[in-house]
Amino acid sequence: MSERSVKAEALTFELVKDAEIFRSYHFDEGLHAFRPAPRQYAAVLELLVDGQTLLSVARKADLVVGYVIATPADPRERWGNTPIAPLLRDTSVEVSKSYRHGGTARRTLGAMVEAGALEPYIAFATCFSWHWDLSETNGDPWRYREMLYNVFAPYDFVLTPTNEPNLTESPVNMLLVRYGSGVDAEVRETFQALCRDTSRDPY
Repeated sequence: MSERSVKAEALTFELVKDAEIFRSYHFDEGLHAFRPAPRQYAAVLELLVDGQTLLSVARKADLVVGYVIATPADPRERWGNTPIAPLLRDTSVEVSKSYRHGGTARRTLGAMVEAGALEPYIAFATCFSWHWDLSETNGDPWRYREMLYNVFAPYDFVLTPTNEPNLTESPVNMLLVRYGSGVDAEVRETFQALCRDTSRDPY
């Protein structure tokens, strides 16, 4: 077993249901894909306090080394500019470099899915290549895309066509979507139409 696999085995994977619990944790410095780790921790805490955000973490004691966050759709974007926006959750994952390749991302997502937290929602992941650490794949974005797809696919996220401008900016970008068991057919159809509807884009 590799050193990274051993690290992953030693982690706790959990859905964080209370912001106060999260306050007792801190972020590994390697969680900096979106902003420096302390600022990202503060941003995640602020979102968690609102009661509408879902969060699962991979942690070693009180050190968070990976997380999956599912937030309400941004009203400035296509996904948040629709009557079904309350039923959508924008889902992203980040794992500190030292803890990758041991299934950490997949198991962190699994903690959220297996707890049933996503069942009332359409969860979607807008996978933009400019956020990816391509050192993981020797600079090959298509290999990274496949790796990311393999994190989400076991939990019924499906590759979904869209003409959303940010996603179509690069052929390697992708939209992954999961329909929760509590989502009815009409909402599904509305979302699928939204994926192709340029009239809702604010630019």
